[in-house]
Amino acid sequence: MAGGAMMAERSLLLRQATENIGETCNIVVHDHGTMVIADRVESNWAVRAAFDVGTRVPLETSASGKLFLSSLPKASKSRILTAIAKSSGADKRKKLQKELDAIRAQGFSVDDQILQEGMAAVAVPIKDSRGRFCAALSAQGATFRFSVKGKDAEKHAAMLRPFADQFQKLIGAA
Repeated sequence: MAGGAMMAERSLLLRQATENIGETCNIVVHDHGTMVIADRVESNWAVRAAFDVGTRVPLETSASGKLFLSSLPKASKSRILTAIAKSSGADKRKKLQKELDAIRAQGFSVDDQILQEGMAAVAVPIKDSRGRFCAALSAQGATFRFSVKGKDAEKHAAMLRPFADQFQKLIGAA
């Protein structure tokens, strides 16, 4: 998703997504067991999360990480959840598995102050030409203005999806 004209188009789409939703938007990719912010356009708000391009976030606590985990084949997901359970406990594994099943069914993921207190995020998948997860498009903001409770999360995901679709077309054209 890098290089020349594609990078310029990607940056423009990400800027449009940020303007549309009114919050900071990110493209986040999986790398060596974490999610990495690959690109980011900041909102104009004074209060926002202090993440930079290159920041790594855990799979199990970020909206993009949980979205990635939900997309994995059952065996791969089970191995990763087992590893997470070793440090967090079996109860955490069961709760996370249930959440991943819901994410897979609804097609988006949320983080409600798990990664960072006072911040919330919504992530939708960007898929490759074979329909596989390749990145997440996420929006994040301060919880006092960006709620992910109830229908708000669905509303945010619906606002992000057209941009994720455009990113998918951009990847397919490469």
